Formats: sequence, structure tokens, C-alpha cells
Amino acid sequence: MTDNEPGGQGHEVNKEKGIEIMTVAEAERRGRPYMEAIVSERNDFKRRYRESLQDRAEKLGEVEKLRELEQQVAEIRALLLARTGPNPTQLQIEWAQNEVRSELLKLAHGARAFTRHHRVPPFRVGGAMLALRKVNEADGNPWVIIFDANTKLNEQHEATPDGVKCCAEQNLMYRITEPTNPGETGIYRVLSIAVVGEPRADDVSGMLHGTLTPCAECRDRLVYDPKLTGKAGIISLQTEIVTQSADDVDLNRVDEVEHLHGMHGEKREDD
Repeated sequence: MTDNEPGGQGHEVNKEKGIEIMTVAEAERRGRPYMEAIVSERNDFKRRYRESLQDRAEKLGEVEKLRELEQQVAEIRALLLARTGPNPTQLQIEWAQNEVRSELLKLAHGARAFTRHHRVPPFRVGGAMLALRKVNEADGNPWVIIFDANTKLNEQHEATPDGVKCCAEQNLMYRITEPTNPGETGIYRVLSIAVVGEPRADDVSGMLHGTLTPCAECRDRLVYDPKLTGKAGIISLQTEIVTQSADDVDLNRVDEVEHLHGMHGEKREDD
């Protein structure tokens, strides 16, 4: 994140983009409603810089890879449905999280193929999400698995240094709040989010962990997006965040949303 993007460090109004930006601590002194407004503003701002997974796969010549991962998702969903039925109990939900954690990481790793980033080689981050949705008559399967990757595009959807970043986690969350695939509608609970990327220092806290953990914008959205958190209840403080180093698949960590800010020396409004 840079100072000219929504949510960057400092406290000013970006004249070009018209977005007020400030540190987390400054914003939280104004309370949760203010943080929700900031996150909503960021989400609206980023919308025109987003590009669908299908469009990226076509531009990158990775349609076959997309279909391969979609087939893997179909197989995992079928396995979960066979084991839990259409109305999983809490024990079955916990079993499913443990059962597919490694598969989510594999999907996230594969999803890195759909990154569009100006750097050579690109800074690739992939994500995958396990969620539950209201059962519909079309397939009767409550299990949803979504995968996506990071982008940094301008309004013409070109990968440029001055593009606006949209992390893999952000693209996953947009798939819930703005679904375009009928199979991704009706999600009411996110259980796990897996992220795979090259570890690097956080762009706000400066802290470096063994795996790439969600950035400041993602941390905020995971706690304050009014369409997903709080009363919405789709993402909770107990939602599992699983991260893995793209350089060393044996290097993993499992956290929960409620610990993400603290890992970077930040204090949430509701602490």
C-alpha cells in the first residue's frame, strides 16, 4: 500500500482520487461505524480496477488451468456433500475445515497463475476460501470453494506500476459481496481463507512473518466490511486464516481473523 491509495499511512485527502486516508489507529478513535465507512469507500473505489477471473485466465492463456482447478473444486465439494449431507452439523463443519485445509492451500497455490501484476516476474498471491451457502434446489450442496489471485491494474485493466492493488483476499471477498457466478450466491458463513505468496514485510506495519499474512487493507476489511462482518456475520473473528510460503510449502501457519491486527502491533476498535 502506498500513501496515495485508500487506507495508506498518513491523514490527508488524496486530491486525485478524493479518498480520505489515515492510519488504523486514527480511524479507530472515531469508532467502528467510521471504520466501516472507510472500508466501504475503499471497496467502492477499487471496483473499477477489478477484472474477473475468467477474463484474466483468457488474457494470460490460462483457461486450461482454470478448468483444472474448477474440476478439483467440484471433486472436493462432492466429497464434502457425501460426508455431511446438505445440513452439516458443527462437528461436521470442523471436520471439513481440517479435511480440506491442505486442498485449499493447493488451490491457492495454483490460483497464483491468474495474477496480473506489472513486476517481472509478477508478485503472485493466490487465495482459496471454504464457505457455506443456503442450499438451493439446483445442486443441494451447501459447500462453496472459491479461488482467486491478486491484481494491480489501471482503469483500462492494464498491469502497471501505478495500478490499484486488489489482493487475492480482496478478490475472494468481492466474489461474495458481488457474485457473478450462481454457484457463489447465498453464502452465509466463511469458514477458512487460505493465502499463498512470497513472504515480504507488511506495507504498513513493516513486520515480516514466515508466511505472507493479510495486508492492512485486508485486515481492515476482514473485520469492518459491513456487508461481511459484524451483524452480517459472514466473516467472524473466528474465521480461520491459513497462510503458506510460496517458496517453502512446508512453512504454514493457522490464525484467526481476531489475531491479525495484533500480529502487526495494531489495536482494533472492539479490543
